[in-house]
Amino acid sequence: MILIRTYKDMTSGEKRSLTLSMKKYADAFAEKHKGDLSSFASEADVIDTFYAEWLKDSLDS
Repeated sequence: MILIRTYKDMTSGEKRSLTLSMKKYADAFAEKHKGDLSSFASEADVIDTFYAEWLKDSLDS
């Protein structure tokens, strides 16, 4: 079972883990796209894609 808590309700350790996970994936996302985000229609698309891929990667691991 996966428990989803709001950031406000997380412990400092959970927040740190979440932040490190997102940072790690942000580096991989940047490398994957090589800094060229022209394939995205808007900034919102970049953000949506990042979060969707980060979530999938997090749940898979």
